[in-house]
Amino acid sequence: MDQAVLWRPSAERRASARISAFLEAVRGQADAADYASLWRWSVAQPEAFWTSIWKECGVLGERGATIVENADRMPGARWFPQARLNYAEKPAASP
Repeated sequence: MDQAVLWRPSAERRASARISAFLEAVRGQADAADYASLWRWSVAQPEAFWTSIWKECGVLGERGATIVENADRMPGARWFPQARLNYAEKPAASP
């Protein structure tokens, strides 16, 4: 089976991607230099990963103290079970 790459984003597009900004934001917390290492971090330390997602993606609401319940049960895990989201508040403009 041919594994030829069909498309690669330009360097400019990669640099401006939201995932690139996320990788940069979590660089001090995780050994996340690329997508593969980011995925490994998300699996090895899901609470830290999802806490960073909540913070860096600008989720509006109250996160609660618990990040995940029953993390070892898939399906069956509950993420942010105490969270209260604000669907009405408009997020601040991105820089």
